Amino acid sequence: MLNPNAKIIEPKGVRLRDPEDFSTLRDDIYNDALTAVEKSFPQKYGSIVMRVSDLRYVDPPTFTKKYEKEAIAKDQYLGRKLKGKISLLDKEGNLLDEKDTTLMRVPYLTDRGTFIHGGNDYGSLMQTRLIPGVYTRRQENGNLETQVNTRPGAGSSFRIGFEADTGQYNIKVRSANIHLYSLMKDMGVDEDVMKKTWGEQLYAKNAANYDPTAINRAYEKAVPAYQKKAAGDSPDKGKMLREFFDKVQVHEHVTRNNLPYKFDLEKAAQVNAIEICNEAMLPSFAPSLSAETAMDLYFARNPQTLELLKEASEFTPVPSHLKWLSWYKNFEEGQTSPYDEENKLAWRKAAAHYSPLDPSDPEVLLGAASWAIDLSGSDEADKEKNIVNALNYLEINKAQDTILKEANFTGSTFHEIINLIDND
Repeated sequence: MLNPNAKIIEPKGVRLRDPEDFSTLRDDIYNDALTAVEKSFPQKYGSIVMRVSDLRYVDPPTFTKKYEKEAIAKDQYLGRKLKGKISLLDKEGNLLDEKDTTLMRVPYLTDRGTFIHGGNDYGSLMQTRLIPGVYTRRQENGNLETQVNTRPGAGSSFRIGFEADTGQYNIKVRSANIHLYSLMKDMGVDEDVMKKTWGEQLYAKNAANYDPTAINRAYEKAVPAYQKKAAGDSPDKGKMLREFFDKVQVHEHVTRNNLPYKFDLEKAAQVNAIEICNEAMLPSFAPSLSAETAMDLYFARNPQTLELLKEASEFTPVPSHLKWLSWYKNFEEGQTSPYDEENKLAWRKAAAHYSPLDPSDPEVLLGAASWAIDLSGSDEADKEKNIVNALNYLEINKAQDTILKEANFTGSTFHEIINLIDND
């Protein structure tokens, strides 16, 4: 789905338009033709200089459908006359001769995108081309596919696919579908990098399907024949394939727009985890861990603290997880809203963030609990106990720092909160 708020990338010196906006294209043709004639002067012939001035079109900018029909019926040409004043001067600048004349007839582009020439309606073929960059789409079968469209002369384009049902990554190079993990392993890519980027689960699934023939198939398809010949009988296939991928060049702005986490492997892994997270994967609170309890626990076990924060709402926005917990309480009771899908996605993002972290860390446990995510793996009856134990473990100054970072209170309001915590 197209993003109406996406930043439009305009190549230098190019005005973008809709491919079927023939009115704009017609104006561009006329303007460019006039500018080209203007730039081609003055001309010198020995000691004589020829200049042009007063360039203009003498025909109307558009023609009616009736006029077009007559031009076709009478085998005529449809265009606009570009006139100008030609002046001849000697080397001292004295005027020798001058004439106002038709310089050229610029073809008229109809609203159908055709030119009428000799009574025939001619149309030209147009082909839209992607700017060099990285583009991801979801295929009709639900799988994800990323196309790396390279700059002409800077390596070959290729595609990377992800099979949702098997969790396998594949790379397609010149029609050959190759197991990506196997190829990268034999090219010398660090296993820890793949594990961190894909996550433990996906990494394990792909590693279990290692294909030793992948590098040979990639070498045959990706490396040009002249390089194979120069390499002789014992080529370093991994090195040559690395050189193949190193040549790839894409547009920087497209890459930064489409891959915002390109330079942050942790965020990239988090985004990937969100993609593979099951739509039905939503939290299920035990009665003892209701939304109200989780809110109270987050603010150092004191309901009065939460009430004080509500009163001070003019100083601070409500944290996103508190909004989410309020929504979930209604959702669990069967109430629907236009924001259901948005809130499910918010939880999946939080789950993707907290799931790989250490559940023995009290701050991690509490952060997950504030999103109703249980990392303890305990029975329902022990969940609240684990959270309370984590709160008891944290030093009071850490609780103060947490509140200070998440709230923008006046000094007096903040100290009231701290006093409530200290007195608990």
